[in-house]
Amino acid sequence: MHPHLQVQIDEFPPQHQLDLVEGARRYALKTGSNFWEDLLWEEEQRKVRWLGRIGEWGWHTPFAPWGFKEVAAALPGKKCVTECSEKNLTDLARGIENVQRYYSA
Repeated sequence: MHPHLQVQIDEFPPQHQLDLVEGARRYALKTGSNFWEDLLWEEEQRKVRWLGRIGEWGWHTPFAPWGFKEVAAALPGKKCVTECSEKNLTDLARGIENVQRYYSA
């Protein structure tokens, strides 16, 4: 087993992240709703890929993952990590720790 995280911090987001932002923007224009809030609500209702919440973060496995054992988390209402409170960041760290602990069990 080789669990790891890939983190990228740069002045400009990679294309995939830009696509996510643009898709969420188009969704909001079309529906008047927040994509991430709707996604988390839907996943929580269906309980197929839903893992749970830690603080305000919603954790789920993606419908179409990029790789094996992919887990995603979303924090509705925040557009950038700099908008996160200390509690938001602590909760994110707890969630990542939980995922890593699960995969190493």
